[in-house]
Amino acid sequence: MAFSPGTWPVITTTILLAWAAAASGRSIDVGDMLMMDRFLRWQATHNRSYPSAGERLRRFQVYRDNVEYVDATNRRGNLTYQLGENQFADLPREEFLARFMSYDGDDRTEGDNTVITTAEGADANMWSSGGVDVSLDPASVDWRAKGAVVPPKAQTSSCFSSWAFAAGATIESLHSIKTGKLVAPSGQQLPVAAAIELGSDIQFYKSGVYSGPCGTRLQHAVTVVGYDADESTGEKFWIVKNSWGQTWGEHGYIRMQRKILGPGLCGIMLDVAYPTMSM
Repeated sequence: MAFSPGTWPVITTTILLAWAAAASGRSIDVGDMLMMDRFLRWQATHNRSYPSAGERLRRFQVYRDNVEYVDATNRRGNLTYQLGENQFADLPREEFLARFMSYDGDDRTEGDNTVITTAEGADANMWSSGGVDVSLDPASVDWRAKGAVVPPKAQTSSCFSSWAFAAGATIESLHSIKTGKLVAPSGQQLPVAAAIELGSDIQFYKSGVYSGPCGTRLQHAVTVVGYDADESTGEKFWIVKNSWGQTWGEHGYIRMQRKILGPGLCGIMLDVAYPTMSM
């Protein structure tokens, strides 16, 4: 029997899977084979390759743990968001953070125009601590619909500054607003760069209003391009543009729960900046 060159990695990995199962005192079951098939299909979808069968097996084991967590989380049925097996499904949490925990407040230049909200109990609609009257603000803002936001780009691990992506996105949007004669009602409603903690579920976020586990240790920069409320639940959210490409989340975006006082969900209101432009 002859095998094509592309078949050998699969055969070798299956043998290693059998060896690993034997080493743990059990045999391969149907669940193992179904998960391996799922993993191989995921590999093909995301064009993922590995230098050796041993590395493929290690990544398979990480993938299995991650998708089992994703499936178990989605089965809970009491969440406002869904997780999915995206391009990060073969990364353990530690490696994911090492690659994408790239925010550093020092990345911002001295000339950045920054507004910061740290006051306890501040209204979640306010982007500054100056007591801005938000009673006249529109119920929703989405600069994507106005053509002022370019599609999300993919930050690679070799580019170690998510703030550069977020700041660049706000500048692109401001340029579009200024040159396209789009009118921004107030500074509080412009696209802004913000920083968040990468909550444990954000790695696999797929859709919905994210309200998952999160702290306020700022680790990653994003761009807030608007806000709205879910039509069916009334849940208020920020419309957040990320820098992980369009296969993550809702075509590169995440909706993050908005009605959180003080620092906001994942600390999104702790360090916020927007550019200015002279015409």
